[in-house]
Amino acid sequence: MKKVFVCSPYSGGFVEKLDNIRNAKTYCRHIILEGDYPFAPHLMYPQFLSEATERFAGIKAGIQFLQVCDEVQVFGEPTEGMRLEIAAAAEAGIKVVDRTGEARAWR
Repeated sequence: MKKVFVCSPYSGGFVEKLDNIRNAKTYCRHIILEGDYPFAPHLMYPQFLSEATERFAGIKAGIQFLQVCDEVQVFGEPTEGMRLEIAAAAEAGIKVVDRTGEARAWR
């Protein structure tokens, strides 16, 4: 079983953000059903960090956890934060998998 870092959009307008959160939960569910362990920092850190003033603290903390993951799965068009996560994975030699097409089929 792999430890999978979930890399998907979070921010946006109110409705878009709600859709992004719902989508991230769906991705995590499917990863678990595939027998792997997801980690989605954007479902956890915004619960206690301010997106307006502490966003990069959350991204930095997520990247620390990314370092112990076996793979990064990317869903959707990469945002600025997602690009930082993808770059950190590449620098650490962690496999990056684009699952955007599969994720659309799950909705």
